[in-house]
This record gives sequence, C-alpha cells and structure tokens, in this order.
Amino acid sequence: LGAANNVAIPLIAAHMFVFYFGILADDTPPVGLAAYAAAAISKGDPIRTGIQGFIYDMRTAVLPFIFIFNTQLLMIGIDGVISFISVLVSSVIAILLFAAATQGYWLVKNRLWETILILIVAFMFFRPGYFWDKIDPPYENISGNELFTVADNLSEGQSIRFVVEGETLEGVNRSYTFLLPLANGETGRERINNTGLQIDDLFGDMEVAMILPGVSGSRAINKQVESIKVAGVDSGWVITSVLQERETMPKQIVYIPALLLIGFVGMVQLRRKRKL
Repeated sequence: LGAANNVAIPLIAAHMFVFYFGILADDTPPVGLAAYAAAAISKGDPIRTGIQGFIYDMRTAVLPFIFIFNTQLLMIGIDGVISFISVLVSSVIAILLFAAATQGYWLVKNRLWETILILIVAFMFFRPGYFWDKIDPPYENISGNELFTVADNLSEGQSIRFVVEGETLEGVNRSYTFLLPLANGETGRERINNTGLQIDDLFGDMEVAMILPGVSGSRAINKQVESIKVAGVDSGWVITSVLQERETMPKQIVYIPALLLIGFVGMVQLRRKRKL
C-alpha cells in the first residue's frame, strides 16, 4: 500500500505499525480482553470499561501513521548522538503536546483554536520533514537508466530507492516505490542482482528480468524482495526513476517556528490562568 503511494516503508516500520494496532486490540472490539481484566480489578462494567478504553486508544491511533512517515521515531536512520538527542527531545515534546490537545487542557482549559494550534505544533515536531521537504526536497529524481550507476556509489547494506512501473496480470498499470538494501558484490549491477531482483538493460530500459526471493544471505533483503514480488511486480516491468539522496538543510529548522507558535499559545494561556 505504501509502495503504491510512492512511500517506501522499511519492513520493520510496517511490522511495528501492525504490532501497535495489535496492542490496541487488547481493549477494543473484537478482542477486548484487557477491558474484562481491568473491569474485574475495578469491579466495574466490562462493556463501559472497554468503551472508555477505546476512547483513550483512538486518541493515540494517529501515532503509527506518524512513525511510518518519520522512521527516526523508531531509531531508523539515526546518524549520531546529536541526531538521537534531537529525535528524543522532539518526540517527548510532541507526545506531551498531543496529549494536551486531545485532553483539551494544557496550562488551562484549551479553546478550540488553541487545540488546533497545539495539534499543528505537535505534528511539526513529529514530522518536520512534511513541511521542510516541500521547500528543500531530500531526493533528486534521476532516470531509471542510472540505476546501476547510483548503486556503484553505494556499499553493501545501504539502500537504493527506485520507482518501478508495469502492468499487472489483471491488466492494470501500476507504479510502486521501493527501498531495496543492497547485497554483496563488486559492482552496482552485482549488488542489485545478488539481492534476487534481477535487472537487465539489454533493450535500453532498466527492466525486471526475474524476481528470486531467498537467494540473498540476508533475511532483511529476502523479505524486501519477497514484498516486491507480492506487490505484483513481474518480468518486463521498467525502472522509471531512481530517487537519489541529496544534500539538504536539516529539517529540524521547522522546530523554530513550532517553538514560536507554542510559545504564543503558552503566553495566552498563562495570561488567562492569572485571571482565574
């Protein structure tokens, strides 16, 4: 689903997305086991307990969608100590603001416009790239014919992001974006083909020749190649473009206007609190 919408999602992020909702299912229909356990302890009504738990859970249902788009929240793509501290601090601030918005109370009871602003600021901390990527795109879109050239400049374990297009067995034209970790090899061609995704350029375009899940010695690579096959990619599909990372300004710049916005809301609420 992500690949079909031009979002290349690491498999561990997709796994955690499903796992998160699996945890929420404990006190929501059709499972609701935790609601019965909690009701037994509190001597309350299990149905009412489950409904209240469902209300609380739905306030956090947005969080898996956030870490799908900002995988640094799952510690994926952390470059160093500074990057780790930045993600840690910003995510703590974001979750506190998100809680304040959904509960309708920060320093005092929120007004509607304050709740909206707090939610916007929380989103800016959760996913700064949503705003900054529109100003300074993180990827350069280059021709699919440069696939092997781009892979030549990457080493084993690094990932290459590409767009593949073709016609499914049902006769529907599809376009998918995938993130493929590279296997061992002397050249870019070998690093790609050794993953099990066999690519050739005999007829000019970079075309998928075969997809062979399981030929790589890496479990992560095998799973990714298998997901490409499951998506319906087949022989004859064409690599239309490669998304190559480019040097950009840090997306954390978005935190500056976010702090100014939340500072404004804080000042307004402090003034109102003093009058109470």
